[in-house]
Amino acid sequence: MGFVVYMDDPLGYARVHKENCRYYQSREGEDMETGYWKGSFDTNEEALNYAEQTEAGKVKTSGVCME
Repeated sequence: MGFVVYMDDPLGYARVHKENCRYYQSREGEDMETGYWKGSFDTNEEALNYAEQTEAGKVKTSGVCME
């Protein structure tokens, strides 16, 4: 299982999700009005490292799929 990062540009956050997360699975393309998906990363650590290197003010893991 891989990991992906959702970058929400207007709200300034990055959120790490598992690739099998319902939010990622129901996306309508990689780019959306509010942001974009980036990945796939092999580990949660790689996804978090990517997210932390962006200009996102807040980096979190999904409360839905990463519990």
